Amino acid sequence: MTNLTSWIRFYHYMSGVLINRQGDYLCSKCKAYANTISAMQTGLAEMKSESAELTSISAELSELLNEADRRINSMNIPENTGGQKKAGKCLLPKGTCFVKSSKGLLKNIQETFAA
Repeated sequence: MTNLTSWIRFYHYMSGVLINRQGDYLCSKCKAYANTISAMQTGLAEMKSESAELTSISAELSELLNEADRRINSMNIPENTGGQKKAGKCLLPKGTCFVKSSKGLLKNIQETFAA
């Protein structure tokens, strides 16, 4: 259950990041943002379809999951996006991206529970 709890919390966190970046004039037009929305929609759908444990989660976790699902699946994936850093528009330091850094948490979660 710990693994599932972390996944639900991750998707809820990412839904907030993506909603927040939706209003940013650069992130909302960035390929990393579009790719992350797509990956979160796919990953959330897979988790929901493959986890039998979802029937026994707490009300609090269920609420987080429902909110994440509502947020992530209500987002439209922007079309014709490009890399804002490569275009010289995003001036965050090299290797820094609000969306990619947040999505990087997924790798840490996967590594933790794969061991």
